[in-house]
Formats: sequence, structure tokens, C-alpha cells
Amino acid sequence: MKEKKRFYQKKWFLWVWLIVLPPVGIVLLWTVHKTMKKKTKVILSVVFALWFIILIGASNNSSDTPTNTGNETPQTEQEDVTLSTDDDSENEAETVPHRDGMYGVSDKDIESLDIDSDFTVSKVINDVTGNWRISVINKSMNFEEYALSYYKKYFTDDKEIHAIVNFAYNTTTKIQAFSDTLYITVYEYVKGEEHDAKKLFGGMLYSEYQIYLDNGDIVKVEHTDNSDVEVTPENFISDIKSLIDNNTVTDVTLENSNLCIYVDTNANTTSLPIENWATIQATSITDNILSLSTQYDTLWNTITVDFGEAGKVINSKSDMDATERCFLNFVLE
Repeated sequence: MKEKKRFYQKKWFLWVWLIVLPPVGIVLLWTVHKTMKKKTKVILSVVFALWFIILIGASNNSSDTPTNTGNETPQTEQEDVTLSTDDDSENEAETVPHRDGMYGVSDKDIESLDIDSDFTVSKVINDVTGNWRISVINKSMNFEEYALSYYKKYFTDDKEIHAIVNFAYNTTTKIQAFSDTLYITVYEYVKGEEHDAKKLFGGMLYSEYQIYLDNGDIVKVEHTDNSDVEVTPENFISDIKSLIDNNTVTDVTLENSNLCIYVDTNANTTSLPIENWATIQATSITDNILSLSTQYDTLWNTITVDFGEAGKVINSKSDMDATERCFLNFVLE
């Protein structure tokens, strides 16, 4: 039986606080709605943080500037307060709570492995990007547990992609950074790949992990076997309708590889400008669609979220971030 949501877990409760008092709404967004995609939560946080700034500005313009009562805090006292605040911030950063459902923690020091003195991180032969790096070890270890330490010691730029060949396990591990997260992918080692960028990461995929930079939380990426999905337009549309809000979406069509979702702008009961509201809706809708079986990708080339007279948000398959399976462009045209 599906567990009944408490009132503070429902979306209407979240939207009320996001609109009325955005700081409270943003806290609810990150602490209560943990199943919502990270990309969606980041966009919502930015939009409503700007909305809160607008509210503050409007409030300040409508009130008089407070007069000096003569009770100003002495300079030394002010400095003490500032120092205390800084110390509190540092302590808070050091004690970021661990996330629910984490796989483990990347908290082991790469130097504790007693890596041989000839261990080096080198450029990769035939790498046309200039950003690939390679290192070779022979240690019995789970690299994800050392990944955060490795990143801090050996990365010089987040554009870099590092490959760690481990002959103890015959694996090649890819580590790359994006925003506040490390992405770790473990492959079967292919003979000679450490000498040629064209062969690198060509082995069988073993496992994937996401590691958060703030506290080293490890989340294992689980892949669902979707081989039994019957890929038909009817099933695709049916699955989409089961995920989206039918009070907002009026229709879903698939014609000539263009998936179109029609949104009723009258559903915007907030005080947000239509551009901001449309961005939120388009993000949520497309995130849900891209969470479905990857086999459905053969049916569409573009996804259009149509807001009628207000405009459209159009994304093609080439706009999709393959790692996150999400779109980065949400411009109302």
C-alpha cells in the first residue's frame, strides 16, 4: 500500500512557502523533497532566491530608513561578532549531515596507500582535448573511498578527466568533477589502453558512483533493466501522463519525432512572472520524461513544452546532458 504523504510533504505546501517566504520553502525543498531531481531543485532555489531579493527590495523601498539611536555597537564588539560568525560558518561546513540512502563515505587518504615514489599523473597519448590525465597503481582498494582525497591532491582544474588503471583488479576508473559532485565510473581494463586515449574507457562498465564534495557522501548509481519495455508511442505517452500533473498539462502528442507537451498557463496561480513559472514547469516536465526508460529515446528527436501564447521551450536530443539525463536550456521562445 502506498504510504500516505504528510501535509508538509505535499507539493502545495512547498509552493506556498516558496512564494510567501522563499528561505523556508528552499529548506523544505532540499530536506523534504529528496526524490526530486537535483537539477530541478537547483533551478527552483535560484528562481525563488531572486524572488526573495525582489520582495526584500520592495519592502525596503516602502519603509523609512531607520534613524541612528546612538546605540551603535563599538568597533571592537563588531569585530568580535564578525569573527564569531566566521567561526560558526567554518564549523557548519565541517559538519555537513550525511544524506539518506548513501552507499558510503569517501573519507580515506590517498597518501595512506603508500603509493610508490614513481607514481605519476601524466597526460594521455592521443588526447585531443588536453584535459585527460592517467595514473597507474597496483593496490587492492575500492577507489571510490579514496576519490575525494585523490581529487583534492591531483586535480588542477575541474575540466580534467582522470583515468586510474589498477592492475590489482584489472580495472580502469574514470573520475571527473561537475559542480559540487565527483562522478566515478569503473570499467574493465582493456590491454594497452593506458597508452592510447582512443582505447581508454573501452571496457565493460562495472559500476558508477556520485560523490559529494561537501562531505564525501557516496551514492551508487543503480541501473534498471528496461529490456522488457515495449517501445511504442502509445506506451510512451501513457507513461508520460502517469508522471506529470494533469491539472497543468492539457495534452501530450508525438508526431514526426517531436514530443509536444501542452501546458495551460491558467494553472499559474502564483505571482511569479510567466517566464519564471514556465522555466519551472518545463524543467519539472522534461526531468520526468527523461527519467523514463532510455529505450524511449528512439521515439523522439525534440521535446517541446508549449505554453500557448506565452511561447515554447524547445530542446533537441543533442541538448541533453548525457551524464545527468537532463536539459540545460529552458529559454521561452
